[in-house]
Amino acid sequence: TLAEALTVHQGTGDEYTIRPDKVHWVAAEHGTKELIARLRTAQAVAIDCEWQRDDLPGGSRDNPATLLQLGVTDGEVFLVDLFDLHQKTEEAIRTMLCSPHVLKIGFGIRQDLHKLNLPCEINCALDLQLVASVALGLNQSGNIPSLGFVAAAVLGCKMMKSKDLQAG
Repeated sequence: TLAEALTVHQGTGDEYTIRPDKVHWVAAEHGTKELIARLRTAQAVAIDCEWQRDDLPGGSRDNPATLLQLGVTDGEVFLVDLFDLHQKTEEAIRTMLCSPHVLKIGFGIRQDLHKLNLPCEINCALDLQLVASVALGLNQSGNIPSLGFVAAAVLGCKMMKSKDLQAG
């Protein structure tokens, strides 16, 4: 179920979930009005993209993003099907990305934005991977921490990131 897929397990067995009623699917015109309304008033947006793994047959480093995940400040999450993207949805996403008034937050956000392939100059972005690298003292060694490493180091929880759960 969607709720099970969104569960993060902490090392102690505690669970943290995103409420299913706060998760919205956006494809073609479905969900477009709700997403556009939220993006117009958002002060901060969490961004994550998914794409076909590079190691699958036919995969390459140039695989485009297939799913865009947007979290807005009131706890709503939008899963945007990039293969079935309505023009109004694309315009709203591009406007949000280019806006200097909306803080864009992500982990490895530069790679995600590259995979989106939406031409615009990104303003006001915070890459938590770089923040974690400095906070954990890894920036001196040139090591870039994975999300799983940071979750374990900062939150003490293990992320379920098996290849079976990744886009394929």
